[in-house]
Amino acid sequence: MELNIGEVSNQKFDFIWGSPMNSTDVEVTLPDLSKLEYSVWGDWGPMYKFNLTDQAVVKIKYNEDEYNSSQKQLKIESPMLARERDELPFYIIVEDQSKNLKFKLYIDTDYNLAKVTEHRIRNNVYTYEEASENSQITTL
Repeated sequence: MELNIGEVSNQKFDFIWGSPMNSTDVEVTLPDLSKLEYSVWGDWGPMYKFNLTDQAVVKIKYNEDEYNSSQKQLKIESPMLARERDELPFYIIVEDQSKNLKFKLYIDTDYNLAKVTEHRIRNNVYTYEEASENSQITTL
């Protein structure tokens, strides 16, 4: 499946990031990707890398605190497993360097948020057990 850049441009994704002791409303807003330079490659499916600018940034909002992500590139990749790609053809990698977090926002074939996982950036492990298959992350 090819990525329809217009479908993900300016898209806003809302989800609840939770642990047994705390939950946080998270909102991720993507810029207009159609106006950005990007490259495409991939072995098992298309992978996209968009070069972000000072005017085109990823915005992250935790509860009421919103700010611009410091990431310089936005990657949209395909899952490795073919059966997973059939249902969730792409995931968007959103990094928050200040919190050492990387979210993977999985989108379905209609470009709706279907699943979210989170990892630490520096050691790339799940931050909570709930981020696995039985995740408490839910879309709003």
